[in-house]
Amino acid sequence: MLSDVYDTATTSPDFNWRAPKKSNKLLLPYVKGCCKVLDLGIGTGQSSEALYQAGCEITGVDVSQKMIDITQSKFPEWRLYKADIDKEFPTLPNNSFDIIIAVGILEFVENIKRVLQEIITLLKSNGVLCVTFEEYLPESKTQQWKVSELGKGLIDSIPDTHSFYVYRRSFNEMKDIFLNTKLEIIKDEQFIAYFKTKEKISTTYRIFLLKKK
Repeated sequence: MLSDVYDTATTSPDFNWRAPKKSNKLLLPYVKGCCKVLDLGIGTGQSSEALYQAGCEITGVDVSQKMIDITQSKFPEWRLYKADIDKEFPTLPNNSFDIIIAVGILEFVENIKRVLQEIITLLKSNGVLCVTFEEYLPESKTQQWKVSELGKGLIDSIPDTHSFYVYRRSFNEMKDIFLNTKLEIIKDEQFIAYFKTKEKISTTYRIFLLKKK
């Protein structure tokens, strides 16, 4: 299962998953005291570990119970919940957060506007939100489709592990969505998020740091 090898695979030179370090660099300057953090799509906790070490209280949500079990064994103090945020957010005992992270998750969300409204409701005034998304790039071998199976462009016969859908948006689309909310864009950056296959096909992401007005 992917969850069993996730940490080893994503940190290997062949994959080189960079998004957690990018988000940490943006968020750590905003950590003051015991900030309450919500990590959506928490996986094995890579995006939240540095914030936890800086004194934050971590709440996480993930669609995979196996991922949650692995993360809970590593970080027993964290509050973790199983949910598919594209369908419904879980009921959380703490419904107000200083920092919300959505790293490596929004490209799997179809109803992005509804999910963002849920996030905004949970974010404190002057709280910060860090999100990444896989960009729609018409000239790219693997990112030329607005919606496609994850493995499209890489392999002809797509296995079950790569058959779920990716929803890509352009930079301007995401910027417009944010500007029509209570979120102020503090910073954005395009970067290579990881490599696919041994041929080193790169996947391009955008990262946004936003503040609730």
